[in-house]
Amino acid sequence: MLNVFICDDSQHYLTKLKNSIQNCIDFEELNMRIVCEASAPAQVLDYLSKNNPAATGIYFLDIDLSTDIDGFQLAEAIRQHDPRGFIIFITAVADSILLTFKYKIEAMDYIVKSEPDLDARIKECLRKAYARCTSSSALSQQRFVFKSNEAGSTFVDYSDIFYFEASVVPKNVIMYHTGGMYQFRGSLSNILKTLDTSFYRVHKSYIINCNKIKSVDSKTAEIEFDMHAKITLSNRLIRKLTKYLKKQHKV
Repeated sequence: MLNVFICDDSQHYLTKLKNSIQNCIDFEELNMRIVCEASAPAQVLDYLSKNNPAATGIYFLDIDLSTDIDGFQLAEAIRQHDPRGFIIFITAVADSILLTFKYKIEAMDYIVKSEPDLDARIKECLRKAYARCTSSSALSQQRFVFKSNEAGSTFVDYSDIFYFEASVVPKNVIMYHTGGMYQFRGSLSNILKTLDTSFYRVHKSYIINCNKIKSVDSKTAEIEFDMHAKITLSNRLIRKLTKYLKKQHKV
């Protein structure tokens, strides 16, 4: 899932960008969602600090935000949370592009608001970001980032995760991976929002990585992962999982 962020101090352009982006997402059936419509940079940074940043984002940022933080400085701060995010600058001034070199920001595109083909440029950016993020090489580099303690964050590559399980400790989740397990504060519902379609919530207590399934036994209702990790479900849920795997072309 690609999260889309919009930041523009003009309510007119904020609404215009939102409508253009949402229309493209719906028409192209892209696995994206607009999660933040901000008129101030603090709103974007607040969202990133409070939510799991593992899912790569697309950021449409105005340059002049009428605050002490401009779009370039906001992009720098975003990179601390989402180093692989796609940044598109949208501005009324055509000559600000040189400042991207000053701030050493890797931007996907630079769009002037007065361009007659604004919608087409936005659509091109969304398609390009989606294509890059869903390529096999990009997916293999995705990471699940979480707070393992008060000191800071930890990450585990998607390719190393077997499954997530709701802990008996309230508001905690256990993640099983090739290196062992982690327990941390969180909820399966919020975690699922940050993951791609390789992960499936097969039960209210489990999110599994379909790419790590070694076998599904319909007789014992067991799912076996690499390194002999197993979970047991009902026959009904096993049938439901099998249908999902076929739909995703994983069986």
